[in-house]
Amino acid sequence: MNVPEFKNIEEMQAFLDQEKTAGATIIQPSDLTPVSYYRPVVECVMLDADDVYCAQKKFRVKYSGLTKLGNAAGVEWLPDDTCRTDNRSDKMYVSFRAVGGIRKNDGRIYPMKAEYDLDLEIIAEEIRDSYMNKRDDKYNKNKSDKEFSEYAEFCIKRDVIQKRKRKLTLAESGAKARVLRSILGIKSQYENINLVVNMPFYVVRFVLDHNNPDIKSLFLRVAERSMAGLYGEQSTPKTLPIPNDVAETIDLDPEPGPEPDELPTEREQFIAYDAHTQGSILLQLSGKVEYDIDNFLKQSKVSSPDQLSETKRLQFYDFLTEGD
Repeated sequence: MNVPEFKNIEEMQAFLDQEKTAGATIIQPSDLTPVSYYRPVVECVMLDADDVYCAQKKFRVKYSGLTKLGNAAGVEWLPDDTCRTDNRSDKMYVSFRAVGGIRKNDGRIYPMKAEYDLDLEIIAEEIRDSYMNKRDDKYNKNKSDKEFSEYAEFCIKRDVIQKRKRKLTLAESGAKARVLRSILGIKSQYENINLVVNMPFYVVRFVLDHNNPDIKSLFLRVAERSMAGLYGEQSTPKTLPIPNDVAETIDLDPEPGPEPDELPTEREQFIAYDAHTQGSILLQLSGKVEYDIDNFLKQSKVSSPDQLSETKRLQFYDFLTEGD
């Protein structure tokens, strides 16, 4: 479903209010107030039957559906804090912590934390009780006690092995699902599947406004410095010489005026960027100094520089530029 283009914030808010009245779900982290450097963007997400499961005659959004909504909302995970938290001494137990945040209208990311643990001994007992309660159903009532016992033990062993093989994945998805439900405001369960499937979810996220004149000016200054760094100062345009007849009529030593504002340093400009832009700069710098960034990202357990924490991105920038 296509989202119309909006001329202003008021028109966007009116559209969201209209869709909410029609039954759509609105995910909006902040009020649509005018901001200096970040502007709201609306995306429409449609979930299908594969993104929902039934539990106790009610319907819950699966982790796959929550991930779709989280990606549309621009959820960012803190890689240093999103990790396994148990000591790995017990093969039947795992715990995982997830810390993620969403950008609000002031440009800041407000993280939230959730933990999830998986005790396979308890789960094995729950699986056993579940199968034993099926003794009298139509598929098992004609079996002898020995046949049913062998069948139940086979199913229990099979299910427990599957849980053990995927225990870390299950713990990670469980922790992240709790964070996503919290920051996106998704209900834990729905009475009717039609409230979830084939109904639009309108997600509002805030992105850097490249049409803002201050942002444009900042990017131009960075581009000029990057060109000078790549090709040398001679690449910058030279000023034309002043003709003699004109120079005689110009006061070349005027009275000193107020000092112009100093341009921010490249490090200050780097700090002002969002995570995605900082990641692009780090990739360019690592290529310039021939640093093995792939190995660094692998050791940091992330796939791209923008997934590093804010502190690590700045430390990595300082490391790459320390020779400048």
